[in-house]
Amino acid sequence: MQEPDRIDDNAGFLRSFVCSLFDGVRLALTLTGVPRSGAGPWCLLAVAALTVCILGLADYALVPAPRRLSLWSFVLDATWVLALVIAVYLIVRCSTPAVAQPLESVLTRAAAALWIPWLVAALMLHYEVDLPHWGGNVFTGWVALILVRATQFSVQLERVRSAAAAVLFFALVAVLLELVPTYPRWVQVPDRGAHAAAGSGGVLLDIEGIYYSQAHLLREALDDVARGRPGHRDVYFVGFAGDASEDVFVREVGHFRQLFEETLGAAQRTVLLANHSTVVDELPLANRNNLATALQRIGQLMDPEEDVVFVYMTSHGTRDGRFVADFGPLGVNDLLASDIDRMLIDSGIRWQVVTISACFSGTFLDSLAHPDRLVMPAARADRSSFGCENGRDFTYFGEALKNGLAARAPDYVAAFELARKQVTQRERAEAKEPSFPQASLGEAIAAQLDLSRVVPAEH
Repeated sequence: MQEPDRIDDNAGFLRSFVCSLFDGVRLALTLTGVPRSGAGPWCLLAVAALTVCILGLADYALVPAPRRLSLWSFVLDATWVLALVIAVYLIVRCSTPAVAQPLESVLTRAAAALWIPWLVAALMLHYEVDLPHWGGNVFTGWVALILVRATQFSVQLERVRSAAAAVLFFALVAVLLELVPTYPRWVQVPDRGAHAAAGSGGVLLDIEGIYYSQAHLLREALDDVARGRPGHRDVYFVGFAGDASEDVFVREVGHFRQLFEETLGAAQRTVLLANHSTVVDELPLANRNNLATALQRIGQLMDPEEDVVFVYMTSHGTRDGRFVADFGPLGVNDLLASDIDRMLIDSGIRWQVVTISACFSGTFLDSLAHPDRLVMPAARADRSSFGCENGRDFTYFGEALKNGLAARAPDYVAAFELARKQVTQRERAEAKEPSFPQASLGEAIAAQLDLSRVVPAEH
């Protein structure tokens, strides 16, 4: 019986090294290869070192200067190697008594292949490539398949044992991805000698000056807000653009302000709070203190028995229930549902319409539910919303709600139902996982504002 193709030990280290690299690239790109035994521990060490160097150079190129090498990355890289050795050893040990050479071959082939999916993932993250919600699973599966195929080509397993090895590898890789942390090999070093720091878009920010200006900017914004008119139901609008990393949020609240002032009767009754370098000298920051102060002042100006406030908050959201408020070096803190609820209660405003346009914003629904409040999150607690990109004027939900308000306000529930239909149709047309916008309508505000009833949400 003819033996599998082998790298001849006498052919020299360089030939073995090149053949191993070719096998690894072929495996990563096509998941194919030929059975081949190990080329020796020195070849394995050289291939692993080259992989670490390639990924290190990629980190170096993608991290803006000034940068420094992180020693923690070497510790975690070593942890990954140790965990991988243990995983491969267990499978090879269960397959054949001859452990050393097959183990050597598996590790060499895997080390020569794994840098490719890792490099692709790093580049896609750096250039903010928009992936579908299952994109991360594709990369996990790619890595797992490389490990499984490396084992198959290096250890001549029977079919049943091969299937069992594949299942075991998927399980081990999944555990490793969860348990072993990652750390960049190169990290950006802040320029401590400068009096400014980079914010959104790389613009230099005068941090001290920005914080000193907050009292003035907030006072100026609130001084322009008019009092409520007796016998007339006035609408007040508060816009909150939380994340400075993408300009869609500040653009969106600006468009909503224009809609409320020009169409929905809120002229001289609007306040914008925003985190972005383009408006940092014009608008107060979107942070906890400014939001609480703005709501309290509006509560003093409006008639609590007849006027209504519409709070529109747009940003990123997290699965654990945080509304992201971030402006890089300014250290703005995220908001929880309990924070928003407390600020609304303390404001003295009775009739409240609150929109949370963010991923996983359904996590806020139960905490913000109140008889005097209409709450409209853009997504179910376990779903993402879409459209958070630089250069856009609206998120998907924001654009749909703007259209709904223009057509159906002041029936905010009818506006929401129209927006929900538009969002669902758009997501289905683009083959995206539905976000399922939610709503909670209090009995008291429904009667006070004569609102439509909320249609039960899709699931």
